[in-house]
Amino acid sequence: MPILPTDELSQYYHTDLVKAGAFQKPPCDSVAQNLKNICRSECPNTDMRNLRKTVFHQSYAYLQSIKDFSGSQLQQQPVVLVENDTVLVQASQAVLLLEHYKEFRPYLYKISSQHALYAEFFKRIGVEERPTIRQYCKLLKDIYMDSERKETLNANQQLTFKRAVQHLFQLIKTQPEQIQFQENLYLPSADGKLHESTDLYFNDTVFQTKRLEDSIKDKLSLLMNLEHCYLGEDIFEHQKMLLLLPEDSRPTMLSHVTSESLVGSSVKLCRYENNCEFNGWFERHLNSRTFLDGLTSLIIEQSKGTISSADAIKLCQNVFGKLQIVCCEILETELFLDQDPLVNTTSETQVYVAKETQGCTLYLKHSDDMNIKTMYEVVIRLTKEINSLLQNTLCPDFLLSFGQLLLCDTLEEVRKALEKYEIRNSASKGERLHHPDPGSLIPEEWHDALEMNFINNYERGEYVGFKKMSENTEYYYAVVVEHLDTASKTGQYCCRYKIQISKDEFVEVRSIDLYQFK
Repeated sequence: MPILPTDELSQYYHTDLVKAGAFQKPPCDSVAQNLKNICRSECPNTDMRNLRKTVFHQSYAYLQSIKDFSGSQLQQQPVVLVENDTVLVQASQAVLLLEHYKEFRPYLYKISSQHALYAEFFKRIGVEERPTIRQYCKLLKDIYMDSERKETLNANQQLTFKRAVQHLFQLIKTQPEQIQFQENLYLPSADGKLHESTDLYFNDTVFQTKRLEDSIKDKLSLLMNLEHCYLGEDIFEHQKMLLLLPEDSRPTMLSHVTSESLVGSSVKLCRYENNCEFNGWFERHLNSRTFLDGLTSLIIEQSKGTISSADAIKLCQNVFGKLQIVCCEILETELFLDQDPLVNTTSETQVYVAKETQGCTLYLKHSDDMNIKTMYEVVIRLTKEINSLLQNTLCPDFLLSFGQLLLCDTLEEVRKALEKYEIRNSASKGERLHHPDPGSLIPEEWHDALEMNFINNYERGEYVGFKKMSENTEYYYAVVVEHLDTASKTGQYCCRYKIQISKDEFVEVRSIDLYQFK
């Protein structure tokens, strides 16, 4: 649009020019079109670039001053000056605020401080204040497209994608409502290149890194350790961030496709068979009354009393009926990818658990030396598997005491262990209600309540007092077993009874030999 030299013209000529169709101020559409025309020019030298800079600065200011200017016609045009005003990019490639902005060039730019006064104009044409999830995804895709046919990424691209991944996941974590992927998400793999996120696998397994990753590196692509993308060392936090991604954009968890199993050909049963002392120790302790008492106390305490002692005992007995222990001379496992064994992953192990539909089998590698390290390893695995069979009834704090209870040999050791971990001994309640044994002494405080009378009637199971022939001052407990027929016609005054006076001793007495509690 030509500009008329009006500086020396009178007001009269101004009026006539306007009537003839001249504009006093350039229309917004014309200024915007002028910018679009200029941005198509290469501006190969410094003078041309400086002229373009001047025109763009004035255009920014003018269009910003026009309230009715929407900016929509410039949103897809490279009209944003960056790189010291020498490069033009689209609005989607620039933001007003950006941390580590130098590491994002040339894929994303921060509006320079000298252009901050045009912030309103930039917002109208689509420049975001801060990068969005969509922009980070577009950036990662651009790097992927630029490097698709190359073996490696250049050093600057590596810096850029690592920062982009960091900012992307931080944004997903703090603003999950922004998660809307318009296109495929690309993430870095362990080989340093970008791949579609759904083609990657995140190592969430418990297997040793070298043992597993070396054997699958040629079979699938692992996600790069996100520690390299400035996201910290916490692998659990990494997994949480990945799970925030939409399912159709999420890397696959490696644990879903890998497993560990026994090397069937290497399993050799213990030569001692049923006489194995090592296997027998665990069998005895798992089936002992002391361990059962301790475990039921744990379960009752964990449930805050909602599980009764009888139900806890039944639960434990049901679990131990599902647990089988097998002792082996040689015990080795190998890793599998889906159903295929992975080469060079065979490893010797002390304990292996084979889970079955109705329980599990615990394989132990035989040890003649029951040292602390070996015993601890077996006890820890037993703790985990028994709690699993108990449907994870015990919380982590109680699992600590579980292992110690398994090592207890006596009820007294169980009581001390429970006290140490501040767990009430539920089994002791039954002991306090135990009736005195026949033949035991009756406390002196109850002597006044004892009455001997030939008309007393005694029922089967009733506790009574009696005196031994050689003693006149002590009274002993006895239990009425049977009411015998009378020996003469004198009736009830000659009633005789069979009583129990010790564990295996029974005698017949007259009613006048007994003392009833009144």
